[in-house]
Amino acid sequence: MYEGDEITGKIGTVIFRSESNSFTVAKFRLYELTEKDITITGYFPALVKDVLYTLIGEYKEHPRFGMQFVVQSARRVLPTDAQSVVAYLSSPLFPGIGRKYAQTVVETLGEQALYLLRDDPDLLDGIVGTTPKKKQAVKEGLVLPGDQEEAIRFFTTHGLGIRNIMRLDRIYGPKVLTLIQENPYRLVDEVDGIGFKTADKLGLSMG
Repeated sequence: MYEGDEITGKIGTVIFRSESNSFTVAKFRLYELTEKDITITGYFPALVKDVLYTLIGEYKEHPRFGMQFVVQSARRVLPTDAQSVVAYLSSPLFPGIGRKYAQTVVETLGEQALYLLRDDPDLLDGIVGTTPKKKQAVKEGLVLPGDQEEAIRFFTTHGLGIRNIMRLDRIYGPKVLTLIQENPYRLVDEVDGIGFKTADKLGLSMG
C-alpha cells in the first residue's frame, strides 16, 4: 500500500475538476490552529464540503503554481465526541434525522456511534424512534465519496493504478470492492480501456 504524508482538513474552493477522469485541483483548509489553505491535486472522488478528511499523498513543487499536495487517497474522519456526533447526525447529510433522535442514538451507542453504525446499521433497530426512512438516511449518509480507502488499498495491493481505481469508483460506486472481488473479469465487458490482460492479472493476484 502507498505510504506518504498525511494532512487533515476540509475541502474548500474547487478550482478544476474533470468529470471524465476525476482529476481535481482544489483548495484544502488544514485542520490546525493556523487553518492554512493549501492546493491539492490528484485523481479522487468529489469530497463533501464541511466534512473532515485525512488525505494521504506527498508535497510536490509545481514549476508554475508552486507547492501542491498530490493526493493518493482520502478517508473521511468521523467525529467521536458526543456533542459533535449529535451535530453531525442531525446535519443535512442525514435528512429526517432530528437532534432529539441523534441524541438518543449517542446515548444508546456512545461516542463511537458513527463508526459502529457504519459497520453495522442494524444497531439502529434497537433504538427508540427508529423508522425505515431514518435507518436508510443513516446508511446513505455514512457512505460518502472519499470513503474508498479500503478499495484503494485493496486494488493498489493487487497492481491496479489510481486512475483505473477512480474509474471503477465512478462506475460501480460503494459496491465496487464486493463486485470486483466476486468477478474481476466483468471489467472486460463493463469498463472501457480495461482488457482481459488487466482483469486476468487482477484475478490471478486475488487468487
